[in-house]
Amino acid sequence: MTLTEHVLLVDVGADHPLRSTKAMSVAWTVFWAYIGVAARVGLTEASTAIEATQAAPSILTAMGVSFFLPNVFGCFIMGLAQPLKTQRLEAFWTGLTTGFCGCCTTFASWELVLSQQYLGHMAVNATFMFFVQLTTSMAAFLGGRHLALLYNGTSAFEARRRDVQAHAAAMATLEDADGKWRALAQALEAVAPAAADACSEPVGAATPFGLAAAATAVSIALAAVYSGSYLAVAFGPPGALLRYGLGLLLNRSKTFPVGTFAANVLASVIDAVAVLAMPASASGAVWVEKALMTGFCGSLSTVSSWINEIHSMPTSSVGYIAGTHIATQTAVLLLLGT
Repeated sequence: MTLTEHVLLVDVGADHPLRSTKAMSVAWTVFWAYIGVAARVGLTEASTAIEATQAAPSILTAMGVSFFLPNVFGCFIMGLAQPLKTQRLEAFWTGLTTGFCGCCTTFASWELVLSQQYLGHMAVNATFMFFVQLTTSMAAFLGGRHLALLYNGTSAFEARRRDVQAHAAAMATLEDADGKWRALAQALEAVAPAAADACSEPVGAATPFGLAAAATAVSIALAAVYSGSYLAVAFGPPGALLRYGLGLLLNRSKTFPVGTFAANVLASVIDAVAVLAMPASASGAVWVEKALMTGFCGSLSTVSSWINEIHSMPTSSVGYIAGTHIATQTAVLLLLGT
């Protein structure tokens, strides 16, 4: 047992409500969402500070000061987390990837800037910007994943086994007339590490609920006193939880996760409506920009989960990439262009 597991495990009864993996996943997601939004805000401010030291706008400005570094960093952590996941700490890892990585990255802000560039007759720049952010995010994800695999040889074997098993299971639903894919998936499931099946104890128990409650109290107090970027942090968890719920309800397909697609498109549309309905007053604009756009929509949308799904697809991901981008741009351009 690792030190992290020892700290997070508690002894509760088999029928204790805190044993619910989903309930603990929600609590961990809320806790990590606050940290994820804070990381995005911090990286944005760091990018702005770096730009202020340059004689001319650098690549950070060209790629998007408010989202380029956060998206790259969040995808790196997402990749790092994948091979290190354990069933024993399933809720913790769900919270980390859905809460921190999902809220550190933002699809809506990225697509909004692309739409504004398309409308500003900068289509070439917008197209390059899309592909550079896509490839750098994927490279960061792969870099984090390979670093984790190098750290733990057992995780490397298990990650490969899970990847092949997931591919076989997906193919079994697509084309499996002779049952070979189903047989392969069952064989790989049978050789899963025995320790994973034996680890049935709850993870975290009261710990994530306490941390989530404390983080909520602190963030609300800071937002009430200081406003500004603290509003973004305070409104991050509602967006993350809506995305998590959409994923649970709609992500049935491995080749086109509708839940993530809906979250990214919805957040981008809300961002566009917010731009059109921006209040004239300074205080109202702060609430819309920070609480709604940066906090809620930035956390409702995600690049890290999107990249993880693209990497995990058993077949070509081109349709999912193009479908998400085209649907988002169509909706946002129709709104902003009218």
